[in-house]
Amino acid sequence: MVKSLRFGARLWMLAIAGLAIASVVAIVLGNRPEAGVRSDGNGDAATYRQIVDRMRSGSDFYTATGTVLRSQNYPVASVFNWREPLLPAGIAVLSERGATLVLWMLALFLLLRARPLLQGVLGVLPILPALVMVALNDALFFSELWAGICLGHSAVSYARNRPLSGVAWAVLALFFRELAAPFCVVAGARALWQRERSHIAAWAVGGAAFIAYYGWHVTKVLSHIQEGDPAHQQSWLAFGGLSFLLHAFRNASGLLLGLPPFLFGVLVAFAVSAWWSRTMTWHVRAGILAYAVFFLVFGLPFNGYWGLVVAPMFGLWLAHAERGLVALAQPIQSDAPHSQHD
Repeated sequence: MVKSLRFGARLWMLAIAGLAIASVVAIVLGNRPEAGVRSDGNGDAATYRQIVDRMRSGSDFYTATGTVLRSQNYPVASVFNWREPLLPAGIAVLSERGATLVLWMLALFLLLRARPLLQGVLGVLPILPALVMVALNDALFFSELWAGICLGHSAVSYARNRPLSGVAWAVLALFFRELAAPFCVVAGARALWQRERSHIAAWAVGGAAFIAYYGWHVTKVLSHIQEGDPAHQQSWLAFGGLSFLLHAFRNASGLLLGLPPFLFGVLVAFAVSAWWSRTMTWHVRAGILAYAVFFLVFGLPFNGYWGLVVAPMFGLWLAHAERGLVALAQPIQSDAPHSQHD
């Protein structure tokens, strides 16, 4: 009887905590001004479609990018506004239909690889909203989504004890978008901490390749910046705090992006409970924490789409919410039955 009462009290405490979290999220998002919608109807996807169209007409990536960004009044003098060339070049070669097929295959492959790690049909559901994003119109132009799927593959590889595959997928994510760096930093740091020589060597090779690639990219960008090109007036080191963090993870929720703030807050409450899952792998846990810290510090108000880079991994995190709730609902040690000698 006492156990039943304690269990019921614990459930009530969990429900109250969940409602409190949902309420805070709803208040923060409700007071957050919308940002990032261009009044002229042109967004990033339309911009990069124009760049790809110019490349297919014979222009090189950097000339095409400079021309289109200037026509859309982007701050061209900011190097970070020039995306890495891998994705646009790939789309130009494969065509939009071919690139879309590749994106779909990567998402389906991730679902198949992750399936053994998820418990039952319900365990698969949390990752689906992020993966179904690939079917949306213009999804293939978002390098953050491609990088996010690669990071999802990396986390699954580590969970399946295939670390070299994990390194390869994470480095590939970097080549799509440098925003994959937070995950790469924590995964590389773990390899160093544990003195795993083969993993350290793989990270060294991958890191050196990316540094060379990105250095070449920056050099090309600087050579195409013209006198008088505008630069960002604000730093990406914006310290957006909880507001931007929630905005980014709202984008990371995939098709659940349209949830009202309070319902998204309920989702956040479930996500918080996943922390107590005893089966969550280290790389999923550390990866999400790394991006949580990153989004607290970096990102302008209109950069919420950066959350796409963590979308599949966030789905893997959410898949542990049920097990986290079960762990929280279980009696703590002090609630264990006393021995007869007590």
